[in-house]
Amino acid sequence: MPTHPSRWPRRRLLQAAGGGAAAVVAGAGVWAWSGPGMPLSQVADPAREREAAAHGAEQAFLHVIAHADDSLYFMNPALEQSVRSGARSVTVCLTGGESDGRNTAEHGRGDRMPPRDRPAFARARTNGLRAAHAVMATGDPLSPWDVEAISLLPGLQVEMQTLRAAPQNQLVFMELVEARSVSLPRAQSLRGLWLGVVDVLPTLRSQGTPVQRAFQYTREDVVASLTALLERVRPTVVRTLDPNAVHVPHQPPPTGDPKLRGFLYYDHQDHISSACFTQAALAAYWGREHTRPTVVENYIGYEAGVLPNNVDLSTARRKGELLSVYGWADGRDCGDRAGCGDRKVGGSAFEGWSRNWTRSTRLRAPGSNSWLRPLKDGRLAAFAVLDGGAVCWAETAPGNGTFSGPHRLGGGFLQGQIHVVSHPGGALQLFASRTVLPARNHAHRRELVTALQSGTARNGVPAFGPWESLGTPDAAPAKSLETGFPVAAVGQDGVVHVFARDWRGGIAYRSGAQGGDWSLWRQLEAPTASRGAGAGCRLWWTGWMPVWIPRGWCMWWRRGLMGRCITGCRGRRGRCRSPRGRRVCPSRAVR
Repeated sequence: MPTHPSRWPRRRLLQAAGGGAAAVVAGAGVWAWSGPGMPLSQVADPAREREAAAHGAEQAFLHVIAHADDSLYFMNPALEQSVRSGARSVTVCLTGGESDGRNTAEHGRGDRMPPRDRPAFARARTNGLRAAHAVMATGDPLSPWDVEAISLLPGLQVEMQTLRAAPQNQLVFMELVEARSVSLPRAQSLRGLWLGVVDVLPTLRSQGTPVQRAFQYTREDVVASLTALLERVRPTVVRTLDPNAVHVPHQPPPTGDPKLRGFLYYDHQDHISSACFTQAALAAYWGREHTRPTVVENYIGYEAGVLPNNVDLSTARRKGELLSVYGWADGRDCGDRAGCGDRKVGGSAFEGWSRNWTRSTRLRAPGSNSWLRPLKDGRLAAFAVLDGGAVCWAETAPGNGTFSGPHRLGGGFLQGQIHVVSHPGGALQLFASRTVLPARNHAHRRELVTALQSGTARNGVPAFGPWESLGTPDAAPAKSLETGFPVAAVGQDGVVHVFARDWRGGIAYRSGAQGGDWSLWRQLEAPTASRGAGAGCRLWWTGWMPVWIPRGWCMWWRRGLMGRCITGCRGRRGRCRSPRGRRVCPSRAVR
């Protein structure tokens, strides 16, 4: 990663410093002027077409999913935007997704149920995914693919498919046996392998695969395979599912194996485990030399179904159309007797049982509302996470809109976003969330961290002291994984207050004079936030802090961040009152 001064125009900086915004912005132009309803060749502005092609040439996307439909449900429209941008786009599916082996939407019994054939159903899902990708790239679901068996590791084979008309688009299928249950404890699963319940997890050869035989993967094999794929693709953006899913307040299914005990989560166990394996692979990849820094985006899975829809209807309809292609709703003949798509999805994605997934796309880290701050001399500094570390772009002169960077600021295995506050004297302080992967001497956990500005380097870039752990509101490692991202505010007295969502869904905070000498974690006296409110909260200098709860938005008010917390809540059409009795519509403040 370059640390010497380089001139970044403001537009490029906004793309990179906005976390995953780099990927979204690059493809958004294509989506806007050459949307799904228009021919791929119809472009309104040749200059913008050249700009999009340039962006595509310098970017590469790697999508890691557990099942064949995961990216279509949970990562679109960002997935299609990256495919249509012309950038390299590789999707790796960890499991065969064989489920019960019956390719039907019927849930009854008797003659309507086809025989159980897991290799055929796995192949049908493969065919559906490649048809959906072909539509995104070329508009033709039957656009041909070149299929081959390759080795990411010696002695192991995976299936790779390359779209002949647009070879920068590839699909990789590892075909590991899936859990075959959303939450039931099963040793032979990705979760069982991640937790060390089993030493190896077998593959299930799908019908017609060029892979020569079934294989056995150890935990290290899965991590090494994904690391090898990262080395091959050299992605600028890695998209995966959510490793920090939110628990359901119900008792988990019983199990006799203590390693399989844990909480019941909103999301599928394969989704969570696939994201954990991706984190471990990224840690290995970032420990090696490479020249293309990586942004990581974690997408919420099944949990999106219990949160408010956040995708406009035209985009949701497009998602539904692509899922209908995957679901073989058009009955097309792809020439494969195993089937041409997943009839369990069929054409139901937009209006049927899974419509809430189709009408939502949510990042676990939606972005901080404080990533850009002025320095003492009036120049702007922007902060983001690249390769798991904090980086900074600094304006070369006040107001000129040109930035040098990115410059490394340390921090290891940070997630998602950086929140920055300014002290009364002008010093900056960074706050972030860090994952600690499981090892022999410590458990898998999450913690909040901070770094205080110590000065300014000769090149004009702010320098920061060592990163300090703030711990989490919940000390138990499994509970700490659900800690929200930090937001902070500085009082006129120089006391810093940092807030985060805790395991119970409430808001906890710590306070520290001059950004140090921290108090213990305390709880705000307020109604419980939604279990899906994973981003934590937003904070304004006015003292308002809105968080989504099941009844609607709730507003916390704290006078000078001291004393008792006063709350007001509203339903979707209601209002709340401020502490002075003034009627306020919170939705106008949330942006």
